[in-house]
Amino acid sequence: MSDLRTQAGAVFWRESRPAEGGRQVLMRRSADGVIDALTPAGFNVRTRVHEYGGNAYLVTDHGVVFANFADQRLYSHAFA
Repeated sequence: MSDLRTQAGAVFWRESRPAEGGRQVLMRRSADGVIDALTPAGFNVRTRVHEYGGNAYLVTDHGVVFANFADQRLYSHAFA
């Protein structure tokens, strides 16, 4: 578990999955206690600029924006 953040009563973090080659998955625990993965299989929430002070994801009121390690592009996931 790394990069903990909170937004509107929810807690967000990156979870390392060793069984999936160390893939970093963006997780959320909602205000009502439900825990779910926000990034689908094939996405690795990680960036190469992190060692320079960058972040791998940003939480907003409407969803999250995250960097995918394979292509270093930004992706958006809206909350349901």
